[in-house]
Amino acid sequence: MRVTIIVEDGLVAVDGVAYRGLDLSTVAAGRRELVADVPVPQPVAVEAEALAPVEAVPEGVDLVDTAPVEPAPLVTVLATRVHAVQWFESAGHVEEYDAATGEALPNRSIASLDEFRPALDAWDAAHKAATTPPTLTMADIRAKGLAEVDQMHQATLLRLTGNPTDAERNTWAGKVELAKAVLAGAELRVDQEAFLMARGLDTPAKRKAYADEVMANSARYWTLVGMADKVRSEARARIMAVQTMSGWAACGAANRAAAAAAIAEAMAGQAGGA
Repeated sequence: MRVTIIVEDGLVAVDGVAYRGLDLSTVAAGRRELVADVPVPQPVAVEAEALAPVEAVPEGVDLVDTAPVEPAPLVTVLATRVHAVQWFESAGHVEEYDAATGEALPNRSIASLDEFRPALDAWDAAHKAATTPPTLTMADIRAKGLAEVDQMHQATLLRLTGNPTDAERNTWAGKVELAKAVLAGAELRVDQEAFLMARGLDTPAKRKAYADEVMANSARYWTLVGMADKVRSEARARIMAVQTMSGWAACGAANRAAAAAAIAEAMAGQAGGA
């Protein structure tokens, strides 16, 4: 396992997967023991004349021969701040600096990540949150299903009507209004007359034939709109009726089948009309 910890960035990376902004405050402060050897006292040569006479040992007192005591090493604890940790497989090192002076210290070798377990726990929590799918409620799934039905309705209607462009659809209302005026024998506006002349419809017969075609197309269009609305309405009713998670698959399949049947029916009607 490869681990990188950068405390200032709140970054923990495990085997190449990194998360930033983690709370690493519990591993930021460190301590390092500085050990200094205490010199062992050495024998001092003394002139014989300077030695005081040894007094006699009082009666009842035993002399004990003791070995010289080695002095304990002097240990100083230095407060540190952890900058980074690098770990690979079974060993690693800690990059830290003196908490008081900010001076960088030599890297400290480590054979375990135990002291940095809080950082690994923070990574585990972040990774779980990033990789665990959210738990959806019935309300969440129902809302998603209704949105998908609206998208399906739009796609179905576009396919049924031959995928007209927005520019083309924007002319339909004006053409229907013109066709109604022609068939009613009403006086045409200047813009309507200009449109008919530009299309080469300069005789009553041509204009009537055009108006009949426009009204027939309008009727077919609204028939298709009604079919698509029926498909959407029934699909929405199926979605609202689902009460268990296991029912969603069957509901989706039924909605798709209904849309396909409506498209097939419309296509067959258009072919028969041709």
